[in-house]
Amino acid sequence: MLILSRYPHHRDEFRHALRSVVPDTTFLERAPDDIGFAEAWRDADVFLGWPLFNTDDPALQPDAGTNLRWVQTTSAGIASINGKAPEHWTITTAAGVFGPTIAEHVLGLLLYFRRNLHLCSERQRERVWGIGDAPFVELAGQTLLMLGLGDIGRNVAQRAAALGVRVVGVRREPSVHLPPGVERVVGLDQLDDELPAAHVVVAALPGTRHTRGLLDARRLGLMRDDAGFINVGRGSLVDHDALATQLESRPRSWAGLDVTHPEPLPTDHALWGLPNVLITPHLSGSTDRNAERIEALFLENLRHFAGGDLDRMRNRFDPFWEY
Repeated sequence: MLILSRYPHHRDEFRHALRSVVPDTTFLERAPDDIGFAEAWRDADVFLGWPLFNTDDPALQPDAGTNLRWVQTTSAGIASINGKAPEHWTITTAAGVFGPTIAEHVLGLLLYFRRNLHLCSERQRERVWGIGDAPFVELAGQTLLMLGLGDIGRNVAQRAAALGVRVVGVRREPSVHLPPGVERVVGLDQLDDELPAAHVVVAALPGTRHTRGLLDARRLGLMRDDAGFINVGRGSLVDHDALATQLESRPRSWAGLDVTHPEPLPTDHALWGLPNVLITPHLSGSTDRNAERIEALFLENLRHFAGGDLDRMRNRFDPFWEY
């Protein structure tokens, strides 16, 4: 079995573990611009890494991977694969890898604005003591509207609830089961009813036809004048021009954006210059433990793949959300 990886952070323990799972394994680590990558892509049985389907190189198109049977992505979302992958491929995602670190990022943004650390940072650069009469708001008792209750949403809910935050979840299909930390769950069709009561809205939804433009000017207008908004899902969920207009007219509101549409956000966009906005360059999922988690997931799926038990592989691609 030939396994090709374009993931650049593999540990020695992982390379040894591969051969304990499948002894007859050739493991190649190549970047797409390396000599020999295209040949390895054609010959590989398994591919680990970011999808390649946005390239114009005909040698790296999906149908050029004639032997390829399984793709394990290193991303939770796989919108770039939509409609491009052959039907015989098994595709698994890295859902579940990034929840803990993205949840920490969300809490960091929440505390940054609720504790007025953005103002403190500005005053420090100006060498000014004090931040005026800006209000400090305790998190306990606040309502957080969590859009999406996948791995990321559940991790955010648990951590926010530990700080006394009331979490209301929004998902495509509400269920009786309540994830830890979530007080109640509603469907997307009830979003308009929930937005006016939320002190902060956190978006962790994938970018699909079901979610694109979900937070348009009308819905953004339903939010409180002092509401916070955090997006760690996909930038396509939000009308960024409308968001900038709202934040300009509501100085007590704020936004923490780890994703934008497009990425990077154009340098002349109004959001860059607003004092009540913090933009982080799509790094909320970054952590020193990513390699460990991705490798553990891959090894688990490799055991099932090698044994022909494809139904037990974790995070098999569900096309409903992605098309």
